[in-house]
Amino acid sequence: MRWKPPFPCGHNHCWQGTFNAAFYGKVCPQLNSEDQVIGSEDCLYLNVWTPSVDIKQPVLVFIHGGELTYGSGHDSGIHPTPEFVSNLGVVGISFNYRLNAFGFLSLDALSDGSKSNTSGNYGFMDQIMALSWIHTNIARFGGDPDRVILLGQSSGATSSLALLVSPLANGLFHGAILMSASPVFSKSANDASSDNKVFVERMGCAHDSLASTRECLYRSNVARIIQKSPWNVYPYWSMPDLTDLPTPGFFSGALATVDGHVVPYPPFIALSSGRRINDVPVILGTTAQEIDYLPGKLFNTKADLSDFKRYASERLSRFLSDAEIEKVFSMYLVEHKHPRLSYANIVTDIRVTCPTRVLAVGASTGLRSVYRYVVTNWPSKPVTLVGDKTSAYAFHMWDLLAFFGFPEAFGYSPSARDKRFMVNLRRELGRFIHSNKVENSGWKPYPEVTALFTDGGLDFARSYLDRECDLWLGHGLFPYGWVN
Repeated sequence: MRWKPPFPCGHNHCWQGTFNAAFYGKVCPQLNSEDQVIGSEDCLYLNVWTPSVDIKQPVLVFIHGGELTYGSGHDSGIHPTPEFVSNLGVVGISFNYRLNAFGFLSLDALSDGSKSNTSGNYGFMDQIMALSWIHTNIARFGGDPDRVILLGQSSGATSSLALLVSPLANGLFHGAILMSASPVFSKSANDASSDNKVFVERMGCAHDSLASTRECLYRSNVARIIQKSPWNVYPYWSMPDLTDLPTPGFFSGALATVDGHVVPYPPFIALSSGRRINDVPVILGTTAQEIDYLPGKLFNTKADLSDFKRYASERLSRFLSDAEIEKVFSMYLVEHKHPRLSYANIVTDIRVTCPTRVLAVGASTGLRSVYRYVVTNWPSKPVTLVGDKTSAYAFHMWDLLAFFGFPEAFGYSPSARDKRFMVNLRRELGRFIHSNKVENSGWKPYPEVTALFTDGGLDFARSYLDRECDLWLGHGLFPYGWVN
């Protein structure tokens, strides 16, 4: 079923007798941290945690992140756990979906062999199949099929945007929590098909006919497909600069596309118009220093302010005048003098915070209710995320790690303040999961209020970085927001 829609595995069609579900399924093909190819195409497995099968409970469906290129529904403890589902009173779900070239390859050769005359977004089809399974079966696990809430983080949140506008997901979920979604989601499948010709050439499958090209790709083995994917050549599936200040005209390749079938319209346009969408309550969340998990430029403790200003001036001069750059420094260097923090704030606002404001404003006009939060709370000590690199600020995934109870795989022992952040987050998001609305009287729908999860607890802002975002957006930097 490579590069084809998934199909349901009916009872006893895939196994005989009782299926042994005591172990996680295989991960989908991908590169691991050592650049080794791992995984199997036999990877579409779903995981269920339930505190009880005797009562009806809301169902929280976690969609994992990983830039649509890596990860799984059981990575490093980042998923529901017995403690989590018992604490929140929910049935927890996670699942795998096809990734990278296997999950999102748009090509004319594949469209030509498709019943829908489209290609790509197979990973989203997998997610919709999982939601369909949940709708049909979750009552047997104590779940309420009429109270299914999505929890997507990073590319899982971008996936949730696709599901919000996909007619194929209609009626399969009833609310969504999006943590750090990619605001830029507008690549057409036709444009992606053109971009991805380099993949066909690298595979040695550029034949005279579409059918011959397709058959060549189907015959190729998993490792070759992963290794020949355009990670570090155009269209740059590795997204090499998305945690750095942008370069004019440099855009990474979009794996998620507007294909006219699974995703009929760019999510921002569909949500803004309120037409042909799955109109459910939504929470849009980000962290204040998203890019600190892997900053494109590392200003260490030995770097002084002049190093930062020299680098930032050179990069920003491609977009702003000297006077405007000085204005940037006056806004971002007033309170915080450490170069790494200033850098994280500026890049995060350009890449995530301000484009998300655009997405939130648009969604608030088309959806029945949209709530927004920003995490400004910092971990009480640095957290090791990627290799030996540590994150000290409100980094990408900090809210997810806290929500899932600081998984042991990260070796992080939370302080009392960290645990208070976890409690606050679980309380507010838990109320939304159970009631389909934010119940804190101070947390009004966006754009009236942005909720701030601060070091001191929950606070509310009538505006959040409006002056900064007006500057970045006013100079046309929205297209440089995160993709995938």
